[in-house]
Amino acid sequence: MTATLIGATSLIGSYLLDELLNDPFYDTVRILIRRPIDITHPKLEKKIVDFNDSDSLLVAISNSDVLFCTVGTTQRKVKRDKDAYRKVDFDIPVKAARFCKMTDCEKFILVSSVGANSKSINFYARLKG
Repeated sequence: MTATLIGATSLIGSYLLDELLNDPFYDTVRILIRRPIDITHPKLEKKIVDFNDSDSLLVAISNSDVLFCTVGTTQRKVKRDKDAYRKVDFDIPVKAARFCKMTDCEKFILVSSVGANSKSINFYARLKG
């Protein structure tokens, strides 16, 4: 079984990565990352991906049995730019979910946020909802 993880360097993603690497159920743990990271493990497969390049993301997701998505950013990192925030916290997970369906990946698991609600007046809660 191959588990693919988007968001491996996030707070929750880093804990999940550790759990996946130590879970005997998975033979391969693939992480989709924007830049190189210094971590090694016999089961770990690192793929550098341009998340704005659909073909790059589609190829990286191919042959996954389950995809975990813990990707997210902060207002500080995107300098309060709501469009930039949306590209990370909404567009990447939605695109990844669509590509899972296209590649017959059986499961897509998204870690969102406490208070996520698509009808919220709060931008962040609405975005995560």
